[in-house]
Amino acid sequence: MMGRFDNIHPELSCEQARIILASSPDQLDSQSDFYMAAAHLINCPCKESHHSLINFLSLQGSEQAISIAKRKAVEVLARLQVSEAVPEIGKCLWSDDVYLVENSVWALQKLCCSSPVLIEKMIALMSDDRQSTRVLIQALTQLGDSSFSKYFSFSGRSEAWGEGSGYCGYLRT
Repeated sequence: MMGRFDNIHPELSCEQARIILASSPDQLDSQSDFYMAAAHLINCPCKESHHSLINFLSLQGSEQAISIAKRKAVEVLARLQVSEAVPEIGKCLWSDDVYLVENSVWALQKLCCSSPVLIEKMIALMSDDRQSTRVLIQALTQLGDSSFSKYFSFSGRSEAWGEGSGYCGYLRT
């Protein structure tokens, strides 16, 4: 779904945005270039853009410019419904950046992630005081993970937590 502010850099081409994401941080004109490029690729829903965003997620570095752009790349991949990005987005669940983790949980929900390893990691994140439990609860309930129900008392409604009872499970049937 396109948003009102998705094309805030109309002079930037899709190819230029992909080139920026493939650059090293020391080649950038501005610290915000990575973010701008990742955000712009929502306007370029093609395999090349998908691969550029996925490859960017593996970029190492603790600079704030990289962290912020990774959060945006995860969001864009989810909005573009790039299901092949699930493994790379899933790796972000182990990040020290709590906002990247939060965006990754949201993205995995939007992509109807069914990986038991990633769902178990989301459940484990419920114990991490730094994480947003709201986003985790929303994702886990919509993904329909029955093992998540042990965190709550549902007053006799636990049968609703059967396999495929979540929103994404409903969509797959």
